[in-house]
Amino acid sequence: MKNLWESCGDFFTLLVINISVYLRHPIWMARTTFRQRALPNIAVPMRFREKRTWRLIFDQNPLFHLFGRKMVAKEWMMKRAPGLAAARTLWSVNSVSELPLDALRTGIVIKADSGWNQNLFLDTDPVDVASIKTLIGEWLRAPQTDKYGGRYWPKAEQKVFAEEMIINLDGPLIDLNFFCCDGKVDFGVLTVGEKTADERIAYFTEDGQRIISIMHERGYQRAWLPLDFAVPAGYAEAAKAAAELSAGIDFIRVDIMVANGRPYACEMSPFPGEAGYDSTALYKNWVKNWDIRRTWFVSQPKHGFLERYRQALGRRLGANQAEDVPLASCD
Repeated sequence: MKNLWESCGDFFTLLVINISVYLRHPIWMARTTFRQRALPNIAVPMRFREKRTWRLIFDQNPLFHLFGRKMVAKEWMMKRAPGLAAARTLWSVNSVSELPLDALRTGIVIKADSGWNQNLFLDTDPVDVASIKTLIGEWLRAPQTDKYGGRYWPKAEQKVFAEEMIINLDGPLIDLNFFCCDGKVDFGVLTVGEKTADERIAYFTEDGQRIISIMHERGYQRAWLPLDFAVPAGYAEAAKAAAELSAGIDFIRVDIMVANGRPYACEMSPFPGEAGYDSTALYKNWVKNWDIRRTWFVSQPKHGFLERYRQALGRRLGANQAEDVPLASCD
């Protein structure tokens, strides 16, 4: 009888959570339904989009706020993976008036500390100082936040900073995105010429073996690197660092750049974009490995109805001894 009452209580608790999310975010839920071809179950998420939405709303892991600040995240990465190098930070400002006299010169990359797609490469002369100052002012006034996550996550004070531009003497820069689940690299996405007309990508295993299967997915066609393209020197070190950095985190995307055989710390991405890749077999398998029983939310006791939901979710997922799950710290 006790188990029956508990099951009924869990059912209504999870139903209330789903109803509340649908009422608060009807457009969001409609868009998710269209993209995943099924009604999203946010209360007990199983698909990629469901888990991403659930994380935005419920999993207030303090690390995610830290990862939202690029300069702090870079320091955190280097502290926990000493084998990583990093581009030197030259300056950071909270307003255009704070810019050093020689701030805008060639050979640097200007970035918004909190945001995405806000990078400016100054690699050619002459430098249009007036236009760049205007752009920096725009970044500072209107920091980018997730369209929906901004409702749940505190906004960091926006800064704009500059790094020394990394030059790869062996060829173009190589960007690596490692999809990791609690200390294990599921796969890595290697990109050459990222965000340019010449962008080409390839998928690799943790040990550097090419993953061919995703190239045959009709719903996910990209400009692929040649089949004989081999991972660069430094890939193994980068994959090892990514695994170390993800320990204690249920899922994180670790972004590392490789130049001259050395891996460089870039970013940690807890909320990767909602691209079409989530329909592929490779990503579906990875999402199964993303175990939300190991999240901050499930592992930390709550108060009131949230605690009731946490316990109901844990029972539905089969979580045992959730409080004993080791988590990565902000230190």
